Amino acid sequence: MQRGETRAIIPAALASALVMLVAVPGRTRRAWTLIAINAGVGAAVSPLIDVFDAGSGGRTLDASVVNHAASSLVLVALVAGAVYGVLSWAASWAASWAASRVASAAPRSRPWLS
Repeated sequence: MQRGETRAIIPAALASALVMLVAVPGRTRRAWTLIAINAGVGAAVSPLIDVFDAGSGGRTLDASVVNHAASSLVLVALVAGAVYGVLSWAASWAASWAASRVASAAPRSRPWLS
């Protein structure tokens, strides 16, 4: 397969991302999810392209190239997932902290003044 044969992947990925952001509730969280996924794929793209290049022209793949790509992909996935998880937890904590601050600052009812 030539790289030119995979051109439909980009419009399909963009269309599915657009549908996911427009049609599904929770746009902000989903946008950050897409950013984390794309950052992870972007970090691992070089070893993945090496696999593609090593196998082009009907050549046999060297196991070291495949192992390097697989280990890079797993490492990047773990790091991206951990960063996303920590940021998601921090955002949730900040939202609950802000809600508690607003609730505590709200004027309390004083029935004896009515």
